[in-house]
Amino acid sequence: MNIQKVFFKFKSFTCLNYKDVLNQVISVVGILLLIIQFVEILRSPLTKNSSSKLILPNVLIFLIIIFINAYSFINKRNFLKLQEVNKNLTEINDKVRCFRHDFNNILQAIDGYIVLDDMDSLHTYFNSLVKECNYVNVIDSLNNKVKENPAILSVLLNKFRLAERNNIKMNIEISIDLSKFSKKSYTISRMLGILLDNAIEACIEAEEKIVNVQFLKDDMKNKDLIKIENTYINKEVNINKIFEKEYTTKEGNSGLGLWKVQDILSQDTNLDLFTTKDDYMFKQQLEIYG
Repeated sequence: MNIQKVFFKFKSFTCLNYKDVLNQVISVVGILLLIIQFVEILRSPLTKNSSSKLILPNVLIFLIIIFINAYSFINKRNFLKLQEVNKNLTEINDKVRCFRHDFNNILQAIDGYIVLDDMDSLHTYFNSLVKECNYVNVIDSLNNKVKENPAILSVLLNKFRLAERNNIKMNIEISIDLSKFSKKSYTISRMLGILLDNAIEACIEAEEKIVNVQFLKDDMKNKDLIKIENTYINKEVNINKIFEKEYTTKEGNSGLGLWKVQDILSQDTNLDLFTTKDDYMFKQQLEIYG
């Protein structure tokens, strides 16, 4: 176990408040008492009727304990999800505000390169600026739409960060209202995460590293589309075999990601996925009906 994992577990533990600890203590004590009572019932020379009278209340107590724990767990999980969304929003807002605050300094720097006629340095500076502008545009767009579907937007933001760490340019275009996917948020966010992980992984080794993501409406066929395309290097990849269980083109991969996508598709008739490729881009098109 590395230091980061230890730190993460410690950090997760410190998020527990006194209510969480109290619930766990009550649960443990309740279960121990229940076990002790059952043992006593089995050891004591009681009639079957009297044993039944004692067992029924104990079972009810046990069920109540389970219900309280399940309720607490769900509430804690929802709280942590909201906490993550708020953290993402805060980070997004801070970056956008900083960029806007520094805009005057950016213009002055450009003016300095022009005055000195240093076109090489200006070109380098401009490329960095374009990258920063793309980042701000994407996260600002996600910020404006995060309330429509926090689950999907959180996946997009995390994958965008992953792409940035790997020097991949990820373009995200959202031209539909994501709130329409609220009933399918869990399913779509899972599939989206898998497809983006595969796109980013395939793109890392490409000379030009680009991932494009589009959410759009097909009015002609009354369906919504999620298009993911990425540059890639393995032009011989078999698009008919990539969804097979444990099939992988990279050493160390489980080959279960796209197989899981296919498994999800087989259980939902309102979802469809089409995979194509050309000499430049590998393309996945998720179609959502209804």
